[in-house]
Amino acid sequence: MKLYFTSFFVILISTLSFAEGSRQLITCPTCEAGLSINDKAQFAYPTIDPDRRLYIRISPDAVNERIYVALSEQWYVQIVSPDGSSKYVYDGTGFTLNGTPAPFPLLGTGRILDYNQSEAGPNGVTQRNAVGPTTGSYNAVIFNPDVPGDWYIEFTDQSDMSIPTEGVRCAYWDISVVDASTPANSVIDGRTWAYQWGMRSGPGSTFPGPGPRLNSTFYIYTDEQVVTSIEVGSPDNPGWGGDWFIACNDFGIIESETPAEARKSINGDADDIYGFLGQYRIFLNDPDIAEFPSGISEIDVSTVAIDICSDGGSFITFNTNVDGVGDITLDFPPYANNGSEDIEFPAQALTAGANTVEWDGLDGNGATVPAGTVFKIRLFIGASIVHLPLYDIEGLTGLKAKLVRPGTPDYIGLYWDNSNILGGTTEVVDPGCISSDIEVCNSYGYANEITLNNWWNGLDKIVEADIVAPQGVNSSIDAGIGNVVCVPAEDLNDTDSILVDLSASTVNVNAVKWTSTGTGTFMDENDPSTSYIASDFDLNTGTVTLTLSGAACPDIADVVTINIPDDICNLPITLVAFKGVVASSQDHCEGVEVTWITATEENTEYFVLLRSSNGIDFSEVGRASAAGNSITETAYTMLDENAGELNYYKLVIVDLDGSQEEILMGGTVGTDCMVPVNTISEMYPNPIREGRDVSLTINLNASANVTVNIVDIYGRTVRQIPMDLIEGINPVQFNMDNLASGTYFINISSNEWKTSHRKLIKLR
Repeated sequence: MKLYFTSFFVILISTLSFAEGSRQLITCPTCEAGLSINDKAQFAYPTIDPDRRLYIRISPDAVNERIYVALSEQWYVQIVSPDGSSKYVYDGTGFTLNGTPAPFPLLGTGRILDYNQSEAGPNGVTQRNAVGPTTGSYNAVIFNPDVPGDWYIEFTDQSDMSIPTEGVRCAYWDISVVDASTPANSVIDGRTWAYQWGMRSGPGSTFPGPGPRLNSTFYIYTDEQVVTSIEVGSPDNPGWGGDWFIACNDFGIIESETPAEARKSINGDADDIYGFLGQYRIFLNDPDIAEFPSGISEIDVSTVAIDICSDGGSFITFNTNVDGVGDITLDFPPYANNGSEDIEFPAQALTAGANTVEWDGLDGNGATVPAGTVFKIRLFIGASIVHLPLYDIEGLTGLKAKLVRPGTPDYIGLYWDNSNILGGTTEVVDPGCISSDIEVCNSYGYANEITLNNWWNGLDKIVEADIVAPQGVNSSIDAGIGNVVCVPAEDLNDTDSILVDLSASTVNVNAVKWTSTGTGTFMDENDPSTSYIASDFDLNTGTVTLTLSGAACPDIADVVTINIPDDICNLPITLVAFKGVVASSQDHCEGVEVTWITATEENTEYFVLLRSSNGIDFSEVGRASAAGNSITETAYTMLDENAGELNYYKLVIVDLDGSQEEILMGGTVGTDCMVPVNTISEMYPNPIREGRDVSLTINLNASANVTVNIVDIYGRTVRQIPMDLIEGINPVQFNMDNLASGTYFINISSNEWKTSHRKLIKLR
């Protein structure tokens, strides 16, 4: 299969077209945006690879959603359940489970006759911004999906549902998800998607391109949950037609090459040479935010420094929260002159976490940079990068890229490197080519048998940091183990967890990484003083070795071994509750009231309550005499009058024989006297288990509609929870159910502000 782009016309979205088909893509009577399923693209027919299917997202509210289908061709059609087990075949009356295939009708229900009908959409359905359901148009075939997920639709011109004839096309089509819960039957935009679309936009590609024009916009949803759009051409200067397909990815032409090479346009068909180029979901509308939520909105960069290894090698090191590509400049005095003394590292592949770029310690003139020299590192980081490789795009008259969400929608920089092809130009320097309503970028022209690659950043950031060339090579890491404590189950259906506090001191080592011989989870593998949550495998093994090494210099490392006693969670008490609350919700200065309740006790002498501001260094709050031996619930309360802004609590159980056990409270308590506005001040329990609610407190300066954002360690927003809050202190609760165990970050945002992230651990 080859990736051909024998035509691309101007892409311009009509402000009134919001269906999920040719009504969305066709914006003039002489335009065309038909489906082409077996030509330059292999797309959406039976037996096709999953990457080449046409998907329809159905929400958990499947009972109230319908799929409307209509075509201008007499194709055979089936809709398949998300797991592939159920095939609903159009049999002449509707979609029937394992039905006998019949072609869509020449006239009647399911048939779109012309442009006017396509523009109006199906009868009985309300398009966005319309005052009511459409009338006087065509009737669609309606299917009732019974389960949520990504259903997919398949087309062919063969009655046995086999591979279609080469070159089969459909000029007008509609595949829309409709909300049937109200009489309006409103279209739910942004539910139909594919990793590639096979399209038809005219009868041929002979210069100067006779035939219909294409005026459309495609929306790309990246792995980081950022939505951008791409327009091709200009309304006043379109290209010309043929069969083509569109696919987007994060690497460009060659997935295995370095970014600087992978992003270059080439002579020939990149898909035929290097393989399938699709990666990101591509939509005809802004993806439905309820099913495809917005992700991370900004790039964070920290720990920018120079590390020198024991062998004398030196590295630029820094941490980021996203995967991406960085253009790095070492700027030596005089600054910002682009002088020969400066060094550039273009297009470095970056990963979420610690990043290292090798540097030989010389400036651009080959002179050694003495220890103690101050210079600048400038980083231009692009993330959520979208590459658009276009093969055989004859008559390219320009492109426009836009950010859709999150953030402020607007035109964004477009980049390309056509240096390997005849007449090619380049645009690789920040901020790229920024188009406008009337201006386009990369109007290459007649790109016959060429794969043109363009790219843009859904996220980008410029970072400048002052750096001091380090002294000597005396680099070292000294890792240590702190407390190994049991985080008890909250009820009999849960299991206990073991939390290990870690610490380390480093000399001339800035970027680090923890690894384990076990299968447990680090709260932050790039933080020297983090915590490790042991897994069931670790508990069964009993011994786990943890290694902290330099990200740039892995030979600089230290190893610690954790011995996990079999009985560490076999406590001499049965603990029913262990929690802390501010003593007064009106005056946080009164401190924290800590309560613990035991259901049973055996030979206990007393309890010691400890407090910490960082979760590592604990000091005593007070002591309480124990019941000794008891089989009834006993409640203990202690007021911590010296509580700080953020407080971790630990309970030490001392037996009559002098033995001790420790329990860490599953959360923190904030008690600052001046509660900051628009800031999360408390969040517990932490870690959290399936089936339990997370509770947090936030003080607002004004009532607001807010969203609780749950972000994973890769910077992707995995869940968004909208709610209305009032001015003042608000208790907020939500759950982490159905999310994988691991590290997450919580923030709350409104249209005007966003809190900082709070780390939260999800346990099994």
